[in-house]
Amino acid sequence: MNKLYSGSVILFGLVAPLIVALIALLVISSIKSSLLGDFKKNKLAYQQEQAIQQQITALKNQTAPQLTQFNQWQDLVSDDVYQKISSGIREQASMSPTQTMMITSESRSQAAKNIENILKRNIVGIDIALNGTYKEIQSASLSLETASPNLFLHSFKLTPGRGKLLDLNLTYLAWAKD
Repeated sequence: MNKLYSGSVILFGLVAPLIVALIALLVISSIKSSLLGDFKKNKLAYQQEQAIQQQITALKNQTAPQLTQFNQWQDLVSDDVYQKISSGIREQASMSPTQTMMITSESRSQAAKNIENILKRNIVGIDIALNGTYKEIQSASLSLETASPNLFLHSFKLTPGRGKLLDLNLTYLAWAKD
């Protein structure tokens, strides 16, 4: 072989193909690691999603029995909460065994506005004045509070009435839907 051509042959016959092969090998290696990395990342994301779906299914199975109760609670805080409380206490007064319990007054409470501003939640208040025996008043308020879990007693004042009757002034507050 001629010495004049040997440099060119070595450069274009050996070195250039070797450099092209190395570049191709680096590109293929980079693509492979990228694909494998994406595969591992996607596989991990898939496994996490499967675990979350299993947790969701378990929570749904746990909470399914309470769904009817939740719907009842939703009904309690929707629509006109004041009207529901008012009709509830009227129903309790009408069911009084001795018919001596009476609702002497009923109005919307202003106490709810103060708490509503502090808590930034929709709260309904009702002031109720009852007259009756201790047992009747206690039974009526217990039934009302049991039937309305969104209801809480803000204040009360118990004074003796005429005869064996008591006068009870109650202020109830109730959560309402925003």
